[in-house]
Amino acid sequence: MKMVPPWWSMMLLLSSPAVSSGPAICEQSDGQKLTALHPKANDFFGFSLALSDNRLLVGAQGSADKGLSEYATVFVRKGDNWVSEAVLSAADGGAGDNFGGAVAIDADIAVIGARRHDAVAEDAGAAYLFARRGSDWQQLAKLTAENAAAGDEFGYSVAIDGDTLAIGAPRNDSVADDAGAVDIFEKANGQWRQTAVLSAPDGAAGDVFGISLSLSDSRLLVGADLTDQGGENAGSAYIFRREAGDWQFETKLTARDADAGDLFGIRVHLDGDLALIGAARDDERAENAGAAYIFRRTDREWQQEAKLIPPDGAANDRFGTRVAVSGDTLAVGSILHDGSVTDAGAVYVYQKKGGNWRVTRKLVASESAGEDVFGWGLTMNKNHIAVGAPGFIVTKPGIAGAAYVFDLKVLGCLEE
Repeated sequence: MKMVPPWWSMMLLLSSPAVSSGPAICEQSDGQKLTALHPKANDFFGFSLALSDNRLLVGAQGSADKGLSEYATVFVRKGDNWVSEAVLSAADGGAGDNFGGAVAIDADIAVIGARRHDAVAEDAGAAYLFARRGSDWQQLAKLTAENAAAGDEFGYSVAIDGDTLAIGAPRNDSVADDAGAVDIFEKANGQWRQTAVLSAPDGAAGDVFGISLSLSDSRLLVGADLTDQGGENAGSAYIFRREAGDWQFETKLTARDADAGDLFGIRVHLDGDLALIGAARDDERAENAGAAYIFRRTDREWQQEAKLIPPDGAANDRFGTRVAVSGDTLAVGSILHDGSVTDAGAVYVYQKKGGNWRVTRKLVASESAGEDVFGWGLTMNKNHIAVGAPGFIVTKPGIAGAAYVFDLKVLGCLEE
C-alpha cells in the first residue's frame, strides 16, 4: 500500500504556459463572514462548501475525538446578505461519522457525505440526501454502496448534476487494496438507485480513485492523487462520459511535468469543456508550493492548456488543495499560505484575458488568528465565491470555523 501524506490522512517537458507572475495582485477581504447558528469548539465549520444559485451549503465535519455529531447549514441569499435557512443532520448520525466532510447542492437537493458511517460496516460510509420544500429541508434518503465493505469511505467526495449523483469511495478494494471506486446513482420515478460502479481502467493498490470528483452534463472527472505515472504519488485524473445511458471511460489526464509526490488530482472541477486539477505538492515555485492545471476539450480530445503557479507562493503553501471553476473564472485555494500570519490561507482568482489566464484578485479573510486554512472549503458560481476557513485540524483543535462569501461583481485590481 502506498504511503498517504500525513496531512492528507487527516481527513515530458512542460510546453503549456505557466502562469506565475505579473502586476501586483489586489487583495480582497470584504467577504461576508458566516458562522454556525450555535458555534462550538471543534465544529470545523467551513470544511466543505457547495453553491447552487442563491443557496450555499456549508459542512461542519466536526471532530470524532471530541465525541461530536456533525451537521451542515444551508444559507440563502436575501438581497446582498446570506442568512441561515436550515441546519441539516442525519437521522441516524453519530459521532465520528464525518457527516459534512463533503457536500453538494443542485436546485432543491442537498447531498452530504458521511464517509465513516458504520451502518453497513465500520467506516464503509454513507451519503444523505435532503430535499427542500419552500424553506423547509427534510431528509429524503440515505444511500450506501451495493458492494459496501469496511473501510471504503463511501461519501468521501460527492457531486450532483440534475438527476445524476456521483459518490466517491477512495478506499474501496474491489480492484485492489485502496484502489478506489465511484458509485453512480440516478433518479427515476422519484427514487434514487445505483446504476453503475466506476473504477480506473489501470487501477492499482493505493491509487485512491474517487478522492475527488466533479460532474458536468454528461461527463464525470475523477481524481486519483496517489497514482504513480510520472513518479510515486504523482497523481492523475480520469474522465468518463455517459452515452446512451452507459458510462464509458474517455481519457486519463496527467501533468506534462508530472513528478513524484505532486498529488495531481487531489481536487478536481469540471465545467463544460474545461477541467481544473490541483497538484498541491508541486515544487516548481518552491517545495510543496503547489500548482493547478487547466485542461480543455476540443471534440473528444483533452489537452493541457496552462499550468497555474501562485504568483507570490512559498514553500508548503499547498496551492491547488482546492479548486473551483465557473465559465472563464477559476479559483484556487492555497490553504497554508502565510499572509500576515502563519497558515492563514488564501484563494487566487484567475480570469482569461487576451488568451491568457491572469490573476485578478487574491481573496483573504477579514480577520485571522493563524492556521485558519482559509481556502480549505471552496466553491463558486457565476456570481459568488464561497471560501471555508475551518481551522487546521491537525495542529489547531478547538476551532469553530467560518465561511466567507465574496461577490464577483466587485471588481478586482486587474479587471476591466
